[in-house]
Amino acid sequence: MVTTPGNKAFVERLARTPHTIRPDALSREARPPVIETFTKRRVFTDGSHTVELHDVGPNPHVGEIVIAYLPKERILFQADLVGLPADGPLPPASPATVDLVRKIRAMGLGVDTIVGAHGRVGTMDEVAKAASAAAPQLQ
Repeated sequence: MVTTPGNKAFVERLARTPHTIRPDALSREARPPVIETFTKRRVFTDGSHTVELHDVGPNPHVGEIVIAYLPKERILFQADLVGLPADGPLPPASPATVDLVRKIRAMGLGVDTIVGAHGRVGTMDEVAKAASAAAPQLQ
C-alpha cells in the first residue's frame, strides 16, 4: 500500500479489521500490510509507462489527498476535487477544484484528460474554464 503519512494509521486499522461475512485469503492468514508513505510525490515506472502520485493537500476539501498522473497519456485521476456531471457543462468550480487547477499549473503537469472517482471523464480545458468562472484571477 502507498499512502500519505496522515493516512497510514487509518490503512493499518482497516487492514486489521476482520472480514467476517465473507473472509478472503488474507483474512484467513492475516499478516500486517506493507505500507509505504510519501510526501508530495512518488513515481512508479516499468520503463514504458509512468504513474506519478502527488499529494495535492492541504486544500479546501482535506488535509492530504493524492492524485495520480500518467504523463505519457496526459491523464489525471482524482477523487472528490472535481465533480463532472453526467451531462452538460460544469457549474462554477468549488474551492477544491480551483485549488487543484492552481496546483496542476504550478507543478507543470501536462493534463488533457481528467478522470474522477465520481461522474464522467472530462477535459482539463473544461475544468480550467469552470475554475476561472469561480476565480477569475486564474485566467
